[in-house]
Amino acid sequence: MSGKKVKKLYEDKSGSQTVDKSAISYDGKTIYITNYDEHQLITLDNNGNKLALLTDPDMKKPTGVHVTPAGHVFVCCYDSGTVLQVDKDGEKKLATLARKEDGLYGPGDLFFSSSTSSLIVGGEKDTLLVIKIN
Repeated sequence: MSGKKVKKLYEDKSGSQTVDKSAISYDGKTIYITNYDEHQLITLDNNGNKLALLTDPDMKKPTGVHVTPAGHVFVCCYDSGTVLQVDKDGEKKLATLARKEDGLYGPGDLFFSSSTSSLIVGGEKDTLLVIKIN
């Protein structure tokens, strides 16, 4: 295998973790990026144009983002100890699905299992939290 850079879609050098994690919609048209330093979810089109910038009191140090085949967008946030569901346009929070009170500590990444309709969230304190989505 070999690799060749085709183009740069996005860059932000204003902090050390401004492009932390990313996920791409299944149709390939939308890219979601967590900006850990600025507590944001950035939404781009597949040409790198910024479509939306989301901040929310429950979004402190976002560390993971996942898009399901159906287009649902989930974000986990380290400092706030939350898992959020965001609309597919990346413009607003739809729900806070889990908090520290639910046993979620320092979430770092998440994955949605279509077969079980569950979010699996990895965090500190050796935890793996499973959240059933109805």
